[in-house]
Amino acid sequence: MTFLRSGRLLAIALDRTVEIWDVQEGFQLERLEGHLTSVRAMSVSPDDACLAVAAGDEIYFWDTEHFTETRRWDTFVERVGTIAFSPDGKRLAWAGYRAVRVLELASEKEVLRTDGTSAAWLDGQIAIREVGGTVRWHNGAEGGVRLGCSGHMAASPDGRFLAMLIGDEIAVWDSAVAREVIRFRFDGDQLCALAFDGDLVAAVGNRQCLHVWEILSGSEVLRFEPEGKTWCCGMAISPDGSVLASDLGDGTAMLWDLRPIASGGPETLWLALGGDAAAAYRAECGLAAMGQKAVAFLKKRLHLIPTDRSRTRELAGKLDDPRIEVRDAAAQELMRLGHLEELRLMLADAQSPEYRARLGHILAALEGPV
Repeated sequence: MTFLRSGRLLAIALDRTVEIWDVQEGFQLERLEGHLTSVRAMSVSPDDACLAVAAGDEIYFWDTEHFTETRRWDTFVERVGTIAFSPDGKRLAWAGYRAVRVLELASEKEVLRTDGTSAAWLDGQIAIREVGGTVRWHNGAEGGVRLGCSGHMAASPDGRFLAMLIGDEIAVWDSAVAREVIRFRFDGDQLCALAFDGDLVAAVGNRQCLHVWEILSGSEVLRFEPEGKTWCCGMAISPDGSVLASDLGDGTAMLWDLRPIASGGPETLWLALGGDAAAAYRAECGLAAMGQKAVAFLKKRLHLIPTDRSRTRELAGKLDDPRIEVRDAAAQELMRLGHLEELRLMLADAQSPEYRARLGHILAALEGPV
């Protein structure tokens, strides 16, 4: 299953069809038919214009405005179970039985063939889970980062973070700094479904207990143990992180309102930057995962401090004072103010060799080693 149109619509697979539901109004909008075998995976393009559906060894491309099939691609890969658009929307990766392929959409040229069981986009590269359980980054060269993964994996929409099963824990990897951010323990010895949006991780094990963890706080924010026999074969989190959808495998989806447990958006993450190091780092990761939403927020919060040019020039003039204590006090205050651009301009206009040397020493100390 996957969300469409900024979370307003939800696509649910039911055997050989895909049902499109209006989440807000609660009615079925469209029914996509014509898939020759059961639908096993779906992915929506970053611009929300195309829905790719994997059924058997074929991928069907659907226009999300009119819900018409635009093209079909024979993968020649048995049982395609993973499909994912790259963050820039230019490539599509799929994985089936021991095979991973990457298609360049504009030219319809296959640009990668390799062994593997699943794939996800991470930091502009393709992360591949190998048959033995190791996740490797494919960048056209051998080596690089290799991680152990014993099951499902899912990348954040911006391609920075990767959530994956390691033993009986869900680990979150930050590709920007090449380190693990946090781990969560889940109930069950087999992972059945995993969803990840960069802020929240949702997982269901073979005991069918639903867990939702928040990366910022490092805590479990939702836990649901159903009564009776149920089954979850897929999950998705809406783009704004407000709704979690779980697929029960019979055409029924359960929708969970995550707004009461969400971190509160960039405002909460901003305040967390002043906490302990671990919480501040998770807040930084959360802001990075928000993309343009965080940029718009930070533009309102962060302001350039105007340079007091008259004060800087007054202090710089004292660097030529015959009294050493006056020169030292002026140098220390210039160091504290740190107005590099203004000091560089004054250095360019300086006439006295002694004055130039003193300004040069202050600039060198402020800029640090190159």
